[in-house]
Amino acid sequence: MNGQQYSYVHYDVKDGLPSKRVYAMCQDKNGFIWFATDNGVCRFDGSDFKVFTTENGLPDNDIINVFCDSKNRVWFTPFKREIAYYYQGRIYNRNNDTLLRKIYINSTPIKTLEDKEGTVWIFQECGLSYITRKNECGNFEKTTMTEQEMCSLADIFLLPSGEIKGIFLLLGNNEYQAEYSVATLNKEIDKKKSSIWLNTMAGISRNRLFLNSKMLVYPNLTGQMVIRNLHTGKESKINTFPTLNTMYEFEDTAIMFNTGDGVWCYNADGKLINRFLEGKTIGRSFVDEEGNKWYTSLDDGVYKLGSEKVFHLGFSPPQPGNTEVFSIGKQGDIMLAGLNSGMVARIDPEKKISYFYKDNIPGKRFDRVLQIINLPNKEVLFRSDKGFVILNQDLSLKTLDYSSYKSLFVHKNRIYAGTIQNARYYEIYRPEKPTIFLKERTTAILETNGSIYNGALNDLFLVTPDKKIISLGERFPELKTKITTIDRSVDGTIWVGTYSSGLMVLKNNQLIARISAKEGLTSNNCRTTCMSGNNFWVGTDRGLNKIEITKTGFPVTRYTTADGLPADIINAIYAENGKIYTGTSEGLSWFNENNIPEKTTCNILLDQVTVNGIEQEIKDRYSFSHRQQTIFFHFTAISHKAAGNIVYTYRLKGLENEWQETQQQSLNFISLPSGTYTFELYATNKAGVKSKLISIPFTINTPYWLTDWFKLLVLFFIVAISWFIINRRIQSIRKKEAEKNQIRQQIFELEQKAKRAQMNPHFIFNCISSIQHFIFSNELEACNDYLARFARLIRQTLDNSEKTAIQLSEEIKYLDNYLGLEQMRFAGRFTYKIILSPSIHADFLYLPAMLLQPYVENSIRHGVRNRRDNKGLITISFNVENDALICTIEDNGIGRKMAETMKSGSHIEYQSKGMSLTSDRINAINQSYGEQTDISIIDLTEEDGQSTGTRIEIRFPFSLLNKLN
Repeated sequence: MNGQQYSYVHYDVKDGLPSKRVYAMCQDKNGFIWFATDNGVCRFDGSDFKVFTTENGLPDNDIINVFCDSKNRVWFTPFKREIAYYYQGRIYNRNNDTLLRKIYINSTPIKTLEDKEGTVWIFQECGLSYITRKNECGNFEKTTMTEQEMCSLADIFLLPSGEIKGIFLLLGNNEYQAEYSVATLNKEIDKKKSSIWLNTMAGISRNRLFLNSKMLVYPNLTGQMVIRNLHTGKESKINTFPTLNTMYEFEDTAIMFNTGDGVWCYNADGKLINRFLEGKTIGRSFVDEEGNKWYTSLDDGVYKLGSEKVFHLGFSPPQPGNTEVFSIGKQGDIMLAGLNSGMVARIDPEKKISYFYKDNIPGKRFDRVLQIINLPNKEVLFRSDKGFVILNQDLSLKTLDYSSYKSLFVHKNRIYAGTIQNARYYEIYRPEKPTIFLKERTTAILETNGSIYNGALNDLFLVTPDKKIISLGERFPELKTKITTIDRSVDGTIWVGTYSSGLMVLKNNQLIARISAKEGLTSNNCRTTCMSGNNFWVGTDRGLNKIEITKTGFPVTRYTTADGLPADIINAIYAENGKIYTGTSEGLSWFNENNIPEKTTCNILLDQVTVNGIEQEIKDRYSFSHRQQTIFFHFTAISHKAAGNIVYTYRLKGLENEWQETQQQSLNFISLPSGTYTFELYATNKAGVKSKLISIPFTINTPYWLTDWFKLLVLFFIVAISWFIINRRIQSIRKKEAEKNQIRQQIFELEQKAKRAQMNPHFIFNCISSIQHFIFSNELEACNDYLARFARLIRQTLDNSEKTAIQLSEEIKYLDNYLGLEQMRFAGRFTYKIILSPSIHADFLYLPAMLLQPYVENSIRHGVRNRRDNKGLITISFNVENDALICTIEDNGIGRKMAETMKSGSHIEYQSKGMSLTSDRINAINQSYGEQTDISIIDLTEEDGQSTGTRIEIRFPFSLLNKLN
């Protein structure tokens, strides 16, 4: 039988301690716990150890004591004649601190403490030194103490003014009084202004004397320890401990004796109130600001007791086997714990343990006892991996079943069972006649109001009273995961634990909430659950969780090894009358949920600021140059109850105003632009306690070339220089453009003249051919008339050839003369009409010279002259349409298609070149004047598709005609 114990967190070298040999410890103002070892000192923030050695400035790695003063200096006393302290990230020693060089260390330092005036006292084997709050130093040496007294000092501790009787007293005026005999402890000492108590070797050996304002503890002449209550005067005597190492007060009225057989706790009246770590050699004890108790050993590291309200039972069954607890139940007033190898531990109210074995079944395997269920007739059902047994109160076997069950649920006289193949139910004592209602591997099962919830490997199935099977995972994809537990609260809410997705909450078969690690669970792996009143308990692989189901948002309270649990993997939970039992790999634990101490703190410290890789001094605000754009912050939150379960919330105002969360202890902001920023940070521990807000404003200065005045100055110079360059460039461009325009105009005029020159010989050749025709025909009168018209036309042609543009009226006269000549030449094969819109003033409108004649010639030569009926008609009209002059030349000739056929059969020198020359002229005019003269050639046809002539439309924009004027 093992009695109830406490659960400790054990820290060793594997956890980060520099050595198993730990001499002393203290807590600084930031909340860090410091440990002195024979391999340096280390600082603990609740999750990580940071080690300091001679490489960091320690005078020696063998440190026997640590102490934190009111200025938050942590003092180190090594095994050599030196002293050092840590302050704001740096270790100071005689080599880098002028203050320490003033201290005379004539022997090995033993202890450091601070009195109520703020003076730090350094106690040595043969001397005493001090440093005042104003950094004034002093030493008590042989000049103020006798040789015997200097060599016999054993200890130093503080005294309240005038309240204590003692052995060796150092007064405020540097006078001292010595009493070396234990028998003189009762002697009154004058009530002077005293501050320091010195224990001498001649009187009581070191660590054998303790006093405060409530009690005095010392050994008497018979070797017993005397505890004197200084308020009542009562004395209590206790036997000497096997090995008394040190004493430590806690709660102001109790003292812990740290011995070779654990820690013994007595109150001021000499009553033993508790024992810790029996059988362990404990050197020092200490209580931190959250109430955690710490114990150091000289060969086994450090132990932490998070709570004295959590009790623990370990099991030592007679037969070998794993003593891990997998299930918890109760039979009357007997607690039951399911173990391995078919064992069940029975614990009576006095915590006496007996064991029940399922070992009388030949050839059958009965492994872990995974479920304990109370049956209606006070019998108890035990489920294991390979079957179940039903036991009476006398432990006799009732019935057996060796199926592989994953979950059982009992309602009235029916057992609902989930197996590796299906879900079934049967009467309690008739397992041989099951009713199978779901053919799925079932890992969890619950019946309520005729409906059965069945958890599977990747779904949650609901079997309704009418046997309808519904896949809730199809409705809610969050349930498409392995289901581990199913419970029901009194209001009908269904609570579903999953293997990897946390807890799902269903109401009326609707998913109303999901509670995961994001919402506060210690883990998303729900191993076991238990409903207890208004609280729902969830065991995970990282601790125990209490969910308050009647409160909005379902708040979560977490319990881990930091709160006293022996392990964080929770296998089983049982709740009764506010007492919570948990089964873990370490045995059975329990606590009253109303008695768990909730005292916790959360301190935060910004311990490193690095800029561009260079560490900076910690300050309230910073100003950086424009080149210092990469800022690194390292911070630490200290909450020993949280055991590292801390969330940091931060934002960098000036870059982003939204709060963000991280569990990392550092942040790096890269390539920040110039500007003003404020880095804000706070921490929240697992209990929801927030730290103070750290706010660090800093500025990244703008380089001078980005300042407003510099930008304006540069802008002015750029504008001035640009104006000068652009102005010179414009003038140069204008000059060159004028020269180009002049040359372009000359070229254009030469091109026009050349093209007119090309056209004139062609036209003259045609006219001479006509005159030749009249002469050969002996038509002398017609020939004279033709010659007169031709002479007039030649004069018009010569006059127009020298002009870029001519009046529309002149163009009409020229066309009329030309058409008359052609009409005579072709002997009346066609007639013509020239129509001018009344809205056009022909004398004030100018056209490009001789531009229309080639199109008229084309209508005659390839159109009307090829008609066989001498009814050809050419109509030339001038109209105004949409800011343009429209000139239309229309004939009723044979059409372009037939003309092309006839043209291809003619000799090349007879084919007209006027059209192509005119097209080139129009392109040149458009390019020169930046306008667009459009030409459209339209084939005229009848309904049967037969050609009836050709229409040519030339559109002259008035903007072009105005430029020609």
